[in-house]
Amino acid sequence: MASAFSTTQNTRIRLNPWLMAWMGVLAATVALYYLKDWVPWAFKYPKSLIIPFSIWLSDLIKWLMNSFDLGLFTFKELTRFLSWLIEQPYNVFKSFLSHGFLSGQGSYAVEVFPRVSWIAMIVGCVLLGRYAKDWKLAALMGGCLFYLAIFDKWDSAMVTLASIVVAVPLGVITGLVIGVWGSRSARREAIVIFCLWVTALLWVVPYCYFNGYGGNVDPSTISMIMGIPTWLFWGIFVPWLAADAFTIWFCFFYMMDDDLGEANEDANIHDELGDHPAAKQASQEGGA
Repeated sequence: MASAFSTTQNTRIRLNPWLMAWMGVLAATVALYYLKDWVPWAFKYPKSLIIPFSIWLSDLIKWLMNSFDLGLFTFKELTRFLSWLIEQPYNVFKSFLSHGFLSGQGSYAVEVFPRVSWIAMIVGCVLLGRYAKDWKLAALMGGCLFYLAIFDKWDSAMVTLASIVVAVPLGVITGLVIGVWGSRSARREAIVIFCLWVTALLWVVPYCYFNGYGGNVDPSTISMIMGIPTWLFWGIFVPWLAADAFTIWFCFFYMMDDDLGEANEDANIHDELGDHPAAKQASQEGGA
């Protein structure tokens, strides 16, 4: 009976720490709601404590684009060259999937070769899904593409698909290079990279939602930086560029191989194998 009482007491004392943490957060939220007149800083961040990162980054970008010289070429020329390289395959896939291959500019453009038929695209994706797994995946792919067609979203979806076709191989190649480079000590480095990209995600999604997708954006008054909408520049371009730069530095200049020890070149491999339990058991069975 004493044992049962002790077990019951221990059960009552043990509390889930995550439950206690969430209860504390809920209690603090309710308390701040009723005390909002006494703690206004808890609802609106004080302007005097705002760090002007946006101004610093804007000045840095202006300096890079206007003054930074790499010797044989400027930073602006480098970015334009990289943009040109990416545009070449993108334009090919965009023409193939979206508007066809054209000759000429503007209203004088003449179609040289039509884009792929939506029927052929759906049939090809269905066959690809069947080849990759089964008919369930094939039906899912066909249904999703047919949905885009009947709701008149095919053209915009094909433009997005052209971007994906170019972006995914670039991401796979970059990730493969970085992964091979950091394969010797993967756990610690993977945690660091994961935390970095989670941080970027927590910035990108809310910023783009409140300043771009979720806001009342007037195209006639929207502000621009280097021809890019401000919310897109600070919400996607800058955090992705910062994350890529940190990843490259971390993987190529900071990570090091773990110490695997030194091999004993004088040891006899047969002696080492002879001391193994499996080798001893096999020797005994052979002698028997």
